[in-house]
Amino acid sequence: MSLGVFVAAACGGQEKKPEAKTKPAPTAVESTTFADTLSSDTGADTAGQNATATVHVQDTARVRSAGIEQIGQLPPLADSIANEMTFLATFQTTFVAASRAKHVLMDIGRVDAKLKGNARLAAYEQAVQQLSPVRVGDHYLLHGPWGTSDAVVTGFGQWNGRIVAKLDVPPNVDSLAREKVVLVALAVHEDSAVVRGDTSTARTDSSTVHTDSSAAHPDSAVVATVDSCAYRQPPDSTMLARAAAVRDSLMLILQGDTARLPPDILKGRKLTSSQIYGCFGAAHVLLFANAAADVNRYTREFAVLLDTTGKVVPLHVADVRFRVHDAIRALDVDGDKVDDVAAIGRGELTGGTVLLRLDLAKKRLSYVMSGFAWESY
Repeated sequence: MSLGVFVAAACGGQEKKPEAKTKPAPTAVESTTFADTLSSDTGADTAGQNATATVHVQDTARVRSAGIEQIGQLPPLADSIANEMTFLATFQTTFVAASRAKHVLMDIGRVDAKLKGNARLAAYEQAVQQLSPVRVGDHYLLHGPWGTSDAVVTGFGQWNGRIVAKLDVPPNVDSLAREKVVLVALAVHEDSAVVRGDTSTARTDSSTVHTDSSAAHPDSAVVATVDSCAYRQPPDSTMLARAAAVRDSLMLILQGDTARLPPDILKGRKLTSSQIYGCFGAAHVLLFANAAADVNRYTREFAVLLDTTGKVVPLHVADVRFRVHDAIRALDVDGDKVDDVAAIGRGELTGGTVLLRLDLAKKRLSYVMSGFAWESY
């Protein structure tokens, strides 16, 4: 009987329900702009890029899910091509623009699908128009060798495996794009903070001419500027001879640096050099000398400035993507009146166009942005 009473008492007890878990309050996320990255003083400016990627995780996830839904809404052919396209980050506000086939194009992503035939090209363009974070009618501020000016996205295309946006540019920029020398510029979306900073602090020296580009593009309030650098042409014969002597010395050092190279790799090693002229503070010549072997697996690079007295100033190149560089031309990408560098960057099994910012105080070239990847390595 006592056992029965004990069992009854035990069964009659009420079970305690587990307490409901409360959802954590949403965390406020602050966004950052490209200005934080461009002005960063840490290494190759990767800290600013990583911070940007972190704070936009929620936004990226939201856009990714929306993109998946959009792919399902495309016609079958466009849908299959869309599965082989990759765009740059959805929060990206800066891109590399360059002249290709006498037009100014902006690199916005990569496509691996075959795009031969009118039907596939039409399906590709339909997929890009629906999925691209860059839209037709978007305005961008171009920072190039001529200064700064407005550009408008008019459509899309493809170039050597890259998804590109076609840009409507002012006549002077269009003329430069038709020249033999490759034109490279930094394209910054006009809604970003870095553009507002540039337009409000445009160059005001007496040699700079300001024109209102809103006449060509009524929706834009960007003020175009003309670059005032007068040293982008080859210097006098004395400076050219000095640059040649420095280049030869660096090439001799590279040629003798064979200790860590296997004999079979040494046979395929290539030594290259390049130099450009511009307004690099007291210097007017910037020179690269590099060696690469085994599809850029083994590399070594020198980058130096030559000032007006012939003094050599070594530079550190902080580029986490590319190991060696061939200079294309000088341009000012941030409006600080110190020229920066557009170059062909090459890494292991990769290559592309890259913009490097020159910091005279720290004697360093830092990665800003790259595009048109896989063009040359």
